[in-house]
Amino acid sequence: MYPARLLSQLEWRTLTSDFSGKDVVSAKDFKRTQLEQLFQAVDDLERHPGSLEGALKGKLAALLFFEPSTRTYSTFQIAARNLGMKVSGFSDAGGSSVSKGETLHDTVRMFEGYGADCFIIRHKRMGAARFAAKITDVPVVNGGAGPCTADFVVKDASGKGVYNAKIDIQVRYGFMGLHRLDATVQTNFEGKARIEGLPEQIKKTAEFNVSQGGQSKSLPYDPQADCHPRPEVVLGDKPAT
Repeated sequence: MYPARLLSQLEWRTLTSDFSGKDVVSAKDFKRTQLEQLFQAVDDLERHPGSLEGALKGKLAALLFFEPSTRTYSTFQIAARNLGMKVSGFSDAGGSSVSKGETLHDTVRMFEGYGADCFIIRHKRMGAARFAAKITDVPVVNGGAGPCTADFVVKDASGKGVYNAKIDIQVRYGFMGLHRLDATVQTNFEGKARIEGLPEQIKKTAEFNVSQGGQSKSLPYDPQADCHPRPEVVLGDKPAT
């Protein structure tokens, strides 16, 4: 086992070679091997917290949260500061020039002029982070999109949480349903999972599909009825008494 300091240097060198200067908009933009490498680095950081403290000293992170989320904003803010970065931007567009009609394009250009080294963008419109990534050479990190969330608890017939159950949904939204969101998550050891960034206006009711071990169930998603559903799903039949 390498010492913490040497390990962090090795991991950092490898990570920067694969991720440096790249946008992080969707996990689908990266190869499986790259994601596994990232997860391994995270495991190492959990064992050696603070080993990358100050690694990005002097860099500027622009947090542009057009859609407020205190928890997500704070997570990115603390992470950036732990890396030694300066932080600018806003946690709620209501108190910025956006409320006066400034566009996403204008806001990105403005902070680009301020010398931002990366953008973390959360926006209620799906595809906003991807749009930002196309108009700037500064790396863009997707901080989430869409105001709706779904918190799942998946249990078996005995009431025990089901690990690694797959939950997916395909949603069409926007003008004439021309935009599409595909989201897939898996449950943790407690049978819990969250899907974030769901649109609040869709063309027709969509369905969550929950499956594991050949068993499956479907549940409707209607954001007009409930933008933050908390479904509890039971897979399998109750044992006979």
